[in-house]
Amino acid sequence: MAQRPAPGGLSRQGVAPPHQNKLSRESSSRTAPGTRPGGAPPCRFRTAPISRTRTSPCPRSRTSPTSSGSARPAASGGSRWRPHSGRACGAGLVALVGAAGAMAADALSFALSAGSLRAVRTRERRRPSAGADRRPRLWAQIREGLAHVTRDPILRNSVAFNGTANFFVIMVETLGPVFLIRTLHLRPAMVGLLLALGAVGGVAGGVAARYLARKVGSARFSWISMTVLSLPGLLIPLAGHGWWVLLFGFGWISWTFASIVAGVSLTTYRQAACPPDMLGRVSAAARWITWGTLPLGGVVGGALATALGVQATLWIAVAGGCCAGLWLFFSPLRGMRDIPLGKPEPAPVGGMP
Repeated sequence: MAQRPAPGGLSRQGVAPPHQNKLSRESSSRTAPGTRPGGAPPCRFRTAPISRTRTSPCPRSRTSPTSSGSARPAASGGSRWRPHSGRACGAGLVALVGAAGAMAADALSFALSAGSLRAVRTRERRRPSAGADRRPRLWAQIREGLAHVTRDPILRNSVAFNGTANFFVIMVETLGPVFLIRTLHLRPAMVGLLLALGAVGGVAGGVAARYLARKVGSARFSWISMTVLSLPGLLIPLAGHGWWVLLFGFGWISWTFASIVAGVSLTTYRQAACPPDMLGRVSAAARWITWGTLPLGGVVGGALATALGVQATLWIAVAGGCCAGLWLFFSPLRGMRDIPLGKPEPAPVGGMP
């Protein structure tokens, strides 16, 4: 549920920096075939002076500036629902070849991935940098990324939301199959099918994100989705025998749908608000926090299930997951309609700002 997703373009007064002009030309050439009625080009990411910052509902072109000045696809629903589709494939393999065969296929997939990486022969050319002789150390760059996250109230609350959501979602992902198999006595294939329904919610969220952001507002819908649309997740522990087992799937769909819609908007803000040369450090710092809660949630979930029982722990997990959206509710996003796309501040050349 958690942890990446948009707003449209901005015009600015005056002369844009060279890298922005390049971004504008590249985005325009790519999106020309999809122009809107009346000859107006689709929305693109641009920046505006801080004093004239405007907001935009959702971009037609999901791109944002990178350190090279070129357009970079914004992380949207695709990368978020792939894990759910993987679970469905895993359940199918278990039904076909058994658990041991499915584990062997999983190991083989990692070997194929490693072989594909080894087959890449193109070497990346280093881009000359004026400050290459005084490149900051690794720990200094980590501190810069964390400092940028903590300074920005929207980034700070969105990272806290993702970390909190991942902490509780991993409990559901870990204990959900145990609950379905040991308590409801479902077959592995049916368990995989129920978990795969999360992919349905993820795809639906990715498709609907642009429309909902345009109609409701990208900032407004980011917190509405995680405080209202995620509430059916409370049905997960109520799943029972027979048709009542569908309550688990319905609650899981609502969680994945809400997280994808919110993730598109939040990731768009991070890519638009960060200076190009700080984006990598900020993204790494955000992932260090949001992914760092996953093992903690798994350990805590296992301990609680041992002490309280699987179903009682699921109640704690779904309640905590639904409350994670309060980080977005009590943030500047609640007073906005759309995600702000302001001019990024210049990043420090070396060391802390």
